[in-house]
Amino acid sequence: RGAVMGGIGTIGVIIGADIPMFLGSMIMGPLGGLVIKHIDRLLDKRIPACFEMVINNFSLGIAGMLLCLLGFEVIGPA
Repeated sequence: RGAVMGGIGTIGVIIGADIPMFLGSMIMGPLGGLVIKHIDRLLDKRIPACFEMVINNFSLGIAGMLLCLLGFEVIGPA
């Protein structure tokens, strides 16, 4: 899940820049893993047993979208 999150964030950085973003992808990969780790820790005890997979996938998608937008708007143009 962290690798998927890092990949989504990396796509935002690559699309937002005109030059190859090797450094941007090396930043966004671990950042995506860190973000999803904190989200999982925050939601760990609050999710009912029957909704774990649904909530985990939706939280991954929403956080991935936000990380992609962050990479596109903030990190990419810099």
